[in-house]
Amino acid sequence: MTAPKMYNWDYIEQEISKIVLKHTTKITSENVGEFTTAIIDAWLNGISFEHILANEKPADEDAENLIKAAAQIDLAIKSIEKLGYLGTHALKKQTPDDLLKSLAPISEQLYAVAKNLDRSDRGLISILSGENENPPKALGRKRNLTALYVTRQCAHVFKVGTNNKASLTRSAYAEDPLSGGKFYKFLTDVFDLLEIRANIEYCIKQLMSEKKAK
Repeated sequence: MTAPKMYNWDYIEQEISKIVLKHTTKITSENVGEFTTAIIDAWLNGISFEHILANEKPADEDAENLIKAAAQIDLAIKSIEKLGYLGTHALKKQTPDDLLKSLAPISEQLYAVAKNLDRSDRGLISILSGENENPPKALGRKRNLTALYVTRQCAHVFKVGTNNKASLTRSAYAEDPLSGGKFYKFLTDVFDLLEIRANIEYCIKQLMSEKKAK
């Protein structure tokens, strides 16, 4: 398991506040804190949900892994049974209890759990989403939920702070075809600070598609 990354929260809050004030005109230093907190919350929620998605497995996959574990224990039992006098004597010195007698029940329990896994049981994702059934496995391009959540929140902050909706503004004269996009620049600064690796143009288009679908 990867160790959790440590963050300098005071620095992050200060820098996001600076970015918000830099890219908006209607948000002041007196109330910027609430917008900064909202962006950080969106970022952390995205990271948390992506962690859940990465670790969520369907029942049949969990059952398969349990059966593999039980089979490995069975293989270990067979290997131990082949030990000669020296190996058996050394093993008893290390583990006074009968190791074979303790391993066999574990294997049986794993097989039993695998057999009893119910495909209809709701996983953590469906529970958190308030759904009665597990969602189908998503196909195609994997969504960067952290980027999407932060984009949504930044769009709200941008709308409140400028009275303008989040959009892509192209310039035929600029070296960067998106350099004239105010929201694009705002989101770029936020993504850079939070080390979010995502295609910003794609994130904005995804957000705009969501709004059209409503």
